[in-house]
Amino acid sequence: MNALPNSPVPVNQNKLELLLFFDGIAIVLIVLFHALIGEPGNIFYFFKDYSVYLGLTLFTFSAGYKLILNHADDIRKKTFLGSYFIRRCIRLYKPYLGYTLLMFFPLLIIDYCAWYILNLHFSGIATFFSALENMNLMHLLAFFVGDNPVTGHLWYLLALIIITAAVFTVLYFLDLRLLCYLAIPLFPVCLYLFTTAHFFEMEIAFRAFLLLPFFILGAWFAFHQQYRKSPWFASFSRYFAIIFPVLMAASILVQDEVLNMVMIFFGCILFPFFLSSVAGLVKRVRPVHAFLQFSGLYSFQIYLFHLPLILLILLRASGDIMKINYFFMPFLITVAAIYLSVLAYLMVKRVHLAFLIED
Repeated sequence: MNALPNSPVPVNQNKLELLLFFDGIAIVLIVLFHALIGEPGNIFYFFKDYSVYLGLTLFTFSAGYKLILNHADDIRKKTFLGSYFIRRCIRLYKPYLGYTLLMFFPLLIIDYCAWYILNLHFSGIATFFSALENMNLMHLLAFFVGDNPVTGHLWYLLALIIITAAVFTVLYFLDLRLLCYLAIPLFPVCLYLFTTAHFFEMEIAFRAFLLLPFFILGAWFAFHQQYRKSPWFASFSRYFAIIFPVLMAASILVQDEVLNMVMIFFGCILFPFFLSSVAGLVKRVRPVHAFLQFSGLYSFQIYLFHLPLILLILLRASGDIMKINYFFMPFLITVAAIYLSVLAYLMVKRVHLAFLIED
């Protein structure tokens, strides 16, 4: 890998649209995972593993891509690395605290009404009340490092802080080229962990470790796509793009759980190459392209707001109360949750409470 250019390369509109496309696909997959996980009887329930791992790794890939796209020239400056890391930690940790505070009382009121007035004794409500009853100093301290009984899905924000710390430490003492070389041994180690342990039973630091090479892959991808533009990279990307759907189709037919997870892991590596190659085709389908661009534009807000209330209320209301259990409901609920999450964010912004989650 050659050194970065002395002056930044202008970022064109196509690259910005590609980033929104990545983030749009990632957030749709993550919301879909949360919609599917509560529907074990659905014929698409098997897709939940594909949805969550492809979504999380793509989000992390996109974060690495953005770092190079926006700050390729800056990351060679040690002063920038220190100041940017502090700003990024604040941008990630502030919504972890602020959104939890924002959701606590609405969640408490809705859960209380559901449990004691409507007699809807869902397990999630019982878990929430149990966490409050058993709250002590140790549990309170655990909350600050990711054990969040109110908005547990925000563990990913803390994982991003850990990933940023690791990446910036390497960049501070070495450079981007050596950072990318570091990902080579990381991938087989992460593959081993991915196939021998349950991802969501791991501590946040281990989850961050498994996602770290995908952040580096995103940085490497952005460098070659934006700066080098090597002919071999374009050919390399096309081959990877072709392999991805074949690998995913084959993985569905595989009965062995370990082999299936191996194929999903490699699919996560190939997924951005596939998306990059089909982005132009998707753009021709204007309603789909517009929805994904919208989802990408508000991906962070959607990630925050779709849980713990919006998505779960939609799932409970449709499945448990109205008994609507059509196979397409998780997909319909995913789309509804995305739009309602953006609406909720805009309402929070309108009442001047957005300072809790953003600068």
